[in-house]
Amino acid sequence: MKGLLLKDLINLKSQMKILGLLLLFYIFLAYQNRDLAFLSGMLMILSVMLSITSIAFDERSRWDPYALTMPLSRRQLVFSKYILNLLLIAAGGLIIFGVLPFLGGINQESLLILAVTAASALLINSLLLPIMFKFGVEKGRYILVMLSLIPFVLTMLLPKSLRFDLTVLDQFSSLLAVVFFLFVLGAFAVSLLISVKIMEAKEL
Repeated sequence: MKGLLLKDLINLKSQMKILGLLLLFYIFLAYQNRDLAFLSGMLMILSVMLSITSIAFDERSRWDPYALTMPLSRRQLVFSKYILNLLLIAAGGLIIFGVLPFLGGINQESLLILAVTAASALLINSLLLPIMFKFGVEKGRYILVMLSLIPFVLTMLLPKSLRFDLTVLDQFSSLLAVVFFLFVLGAFAVSLLISVKIMEAKEL
């Protein structure tokens, strides 16, 4: 497992210069506008992009068939991607935590933004990874775009009289946060199981 993670990190090293420049640019913008949510959102997107890039590298080099000639299981290949995802999100969280003193300091609101952003990244990757394992990166991207449009289309199609006033949820914000985090943890576990099933049934 450690070797698989090192392989992914070494592969992603080629992207680090560009990502480093992007990161500095985003930190500068966030500092200028005192906008922690913006920086958190950008880091969330970068973590998703790196997850996709890691799988794309493996596809391009036909890594999975080669890896299975070694004493590695399909389950380990899947687990390594999920652990990599957790490491990328944790790295993004540490970066944000490091610049918090320059973006309003460490307080309840900033920690909540950090937690919600990390949970959102985890949720997106929970949806993303099974699709990538099943359909591959190229088809998976198109499917993901189509799936992401569903909520917007449904909202547009819903009659105005039936649209829910989200402001009433403010009084339940603490409860909703707990429910959301539990839902994300459950989604991540289910996603991992689905990906293992997909990988075990996949012809390589």
